[in-house]
Amino acid sequence: MNDSEYLLVQGIARSSNVTQRELSEQAGLSLGMTNLLLKRLVAKGYVKVRQLNWRKVQYILTVRGAVEKAKKSCVYALRSYNEVKKMASVIRAHVLEAHRGGLREFTIVVPPQLADLVREAVAGLDLTGVSFSFETDLGKALARSETVFSAMPAAGALADGKTIIPILEPRSI
Repeated sequence: MNDSEYLLVQGIARSSNVTQRELSEQAGLSLGMTNLLLKRLVAKGYVKVRQLNWRKVQYILTVRGAVEKAKKSCVYALRSYNEVKKMASVIRAHVLEAHRGGLREFTIVVPPQLADLVREAVAGLDLTGVSFSFETDLGKALARSETVFSAMPAAGALADGKTIIPILEPRSI
């Protein structure tokens, strides 16, 4: 099952009364592509089509379709989990390298949706005499610190001698 088919199967799983037009809008696909993929899903045995009247059909997820959806969901969940682990590892590596270089006060700019990940990543480090502060605004962080670790786009040395270090990219400090 490819990603587009998976999106259609998810839509059908949410509501069997969904129309092709609604499925195409939800999946971000053209109506023609949605029609083609639905026919493919029927041919694979993942979806059944029941004619309700001469104009309306109902899409029903089969057991085989539900099993494939579950497999694909598991693959996505594992991929996401591994990406989170990789990001946490990159964050820890940047902080440890800066710590070895003598930095003891860390200001980290992080969007709210990544705050828990970054806090968890640095909480696992056993560093004595180190303080972490977290900020959502890059300007405020730069006003407070010479070196700012950022989980947001924007990196490099600034004209006033301050430095922004990206912590989600695997590169050396």
